[in-house]
Amino acid sequence: MGPVEQTIRAGMQPGETFDTLSYGAQFRLSKIDDRGIVLDLAMRHPTRISWQSLDGIVPLLRGRGWVRSGGVHSTAGQPGTLHEYLQANGPKRDVTNWVATILWEAGIAEAQIGPPLMIRLAPTSQWGRLTVHPLQ
Repeated sequence: MGPVEQTIRAGMQPGETFDTLSYGAQFRLSKIDDRGIVLDLAMRHPTRISWQSLDGIVPLLRGRGWVRSGGVHSTAGQPGTLHEYLQANGPKRDVTNWVATILWEAGIAEAQIGPPLMIRLAPTSQWGRLTVHPLQ
């Protein structure tokens, strides 16, 4: 079990609803199982994201500082963004803002609410705690 899976399983429950950090779009974490999580995007589009994909975000963010989330209704990955990673390693749907919100809600990532939305890996000693940084 990878670190993202452990943190999500320890701190989140199926059925929880959230609002995306950047647009306030409501969605639900509908399932947590051995294959990953299922998010109901806009409360009506079930989308599975694997643990392998989620755990791969840690090396993507590690040591990089603030990383642009990217995305916004596009399936073309912008270079160097979380969106580019998810398009190559996740569902073929723009899930970037939803995944960024899950990472933030779990305390795995810190966020600067933009535009643009920026995230960075939180120190592992703080995983499970929410941190929002003002834009600078």
